Amino acid sequence: RVCEEMADLSRDELLEVLEAFVEGNMYPREIIKYAGRVIHEGIDAFTPADFMRLARIYQKMDKRQDTFCRAWIQDMLHNRGVDVDAEACSHLERDGDRKYSLVEASFGLNFMKQLRLNTGTTEWWDKEADYRALNGIVVNGFCRADERAVRRMLSVMSPRDASFLASSISRATFLKNSDVEVVVAAIMDRLRYLLTPGNEVGVPLRDRAAEYLAPTMERLVRCGRNRRKDKYLDCSWVAIWLCKTVYSRSIQQIVSINRSLGHLGYSDLNYHKIWVNFYLDRLDSLSKSDITMIKDTFNKLKLHDEDIGRDLFWRLGLRFQQCVVNTSAARYVASIRPIAG
Repeated sequence: RVCEEMADLSRDELLEVLEAFVEGNMYPREIIKYAGRVIHEGIDAFTPADFMRLARIYQKMDKRQDTFCRAWIQDMLHNRGVDVDAEACSHLERDGDRKYSLVEASFGLNFMKQLRLNTGTTEWWDKEADYRALNGIVVNGFCRADERAVRRMLSVMSPRDASFLASSISRATFLKNSDVEVVVAAIMDRLRYLLTPGNEVGVPLRDRAAEYLAPTMERLVRCGRNRRKDKYLDCSWVAIWLCKTVYSRSIQQIVSINRSLGHLGYSDLNYHKIWVNFYLDRLDSLSKSDITMIKDTFNKLKLHDEDIGRDLFWRLGLRFQQCVVNTSAARYVASIRPIAG
């Protein structure tokens, strides 16, 4: 009955219905399916604002919709095109005949990656080719823009989109150190702004920035051909922020952030030494990958037994062996099949 009543709704009204479901974290399958089918019937007349609006809905639902995505990405690449000028991000909600902005193109790239639409080739749609083309536009667009333009574009991007941008740039092996200096620093400054108390940032946005800090820093480490970026990147604020929020962060986040700090060039030995007892007190919470990252951090900083004590590496080794044994035992138990009869 609800679907029948929705038949008279306009496209904007149907989009509002879907947005309300997303906002309320409700996903009635049949209603969403029906609304999507009706909306898609007019997809040829979609404006960039329409495509972006529906894309954000599908992203929050984590819903893969190949027909929609194909129409959207091909409209972006082969019809309207992408305007790499930073001024274009000032007109994101404007309807009509306009190109997509670089910010919208970056969102499209993230959308394809998140919903696993970046691989596969068929006669109907060559996803890989479109993904590569869009990736090239986004990476080159941000890396060739001046500092003011990059910062302006990042100011309207969510922490997740900024993190995905860092991922795309980190995979572009053709980029030199000089290509990434501006954008790497701008991404970190964007996160710094979102995480600094007193700035006009809502709690949900600040929480998301905290959630994406660790993976974003891991990706920034891989950007360019040189991991150390201390010549142009100030990470001291991350160390201060982590010390202030340590008890609201998971051990995995702390280990990851500290490893990234070491690789990005933040080498305050007194700071890194304070984590020794913290890790020892939480050995039982460490996984094999955590232990590997901790060892990698101290090796990168050239901190050895005489600097931090023999106890840390010895007990980390024992914990690593225990993790290996536990993993092997779990696999053995899982491989045992009950005998029939």
